[in-house]
Amino acid sequence: MMSSNINPGIAVIGAGPAGASAAVQLARFGYNPVLIEKDEVGGLIRNANCINNYPGFPNGITGLKFAKLLQKHINKYNIKFIKDDVLGVEFENECFYINLKNDTLKFDYLFISSGTKPIKPGSFNKEQLKLFDYDIVKYLRKKNRIFIIIGAGDAAFDYALTLSSSNEVIILNRTKHINAILELQNKVLNNPNIKYYEEIIVTDVTKDKSLLIVHAKQNENQLMKFICNHIIFAIGREPNLEFLGESIKINITELMKNNNLFIIGDAANNQFRQISISTGSAIKSAMQLHSYLLNSKIEK
Repeated sequence: MMSSNINPGIAVIGAGPAGASAAVQLARFGYNPVLIEKDEVGGLIRNANCINNYPGFPNGITGLKFAKLLQKHINKYNIKFIKDDVLGVEFENECFYINLKNDTLKFDYLFISSGTKPIKPGSFNKEQLKLFDYDIVKYLRKKNRIFIIIGAGDAAFDYALTLSSSNEVIILNRTKHINAILELQNKVLNNPNIKYYEEIIVTDVTKDKSLLIVHAKQNENQLMKFICNHIIFAIGREPNLEFLGESIKINITELMKNNNLFIIGDAANNQFRQISISTGSAIKSAMQLHSYLLNSKIEK
């Protein structure tokens, strides 16, 4: 497919590091990409306590500061930004139709940088599930609270470090194995504001006014009870592609092969969720589309 427009319509869904990188690269090529994001620029990177494995930041940088730099980069290229929820995306008559909460937009090419969504616990009822959260963005300015984080991976330990500067944090690990990298383990296990428990199975969660009461078993027999203000589940994530319509799902391989559709960032990288991988692959995808459009123009 080649649009008859000199500057084809290109949409980027998601303004995390990958989406922002793709949009900037496309703008540098002279296109006018539209960046669509339901929340704020940066996405989940805003949760990060310290990013210290991205080249150029030897002393690390907080997720919030990194997100602000992404915003400045987007502003520098005057990239159109739409803050809205994507309710669905379909592909009809050689075009993508993006159904937003407040509008429906039509584009020739689409980059999806929608990131991941949390895997939710399956052993609780609907009322209990309402008591849980899965990221910490809305709690970044909270103080003097007690947080329980369930999980023992990089996200769980990083969330704990972020929250521990002004709050008390309890980490509950259902096994003895910690999946977080050694650097995070050392920081968490030596932090006086973080308490770590292993071999903990949560059996019930109830609410008493503003407090949450967590009932659990340790080593399968010792009963335990924890009281907190908030519970964060960080037990894993999966690609967030649920908004894709059937017209895309059944043709997704062909759409990607023909350079109509690009899935980038964490939505495509499975367990390899690192900023450098996301930004690099996003820029590569933008360059791929540009090369395709140039070759198509020459052939015409």
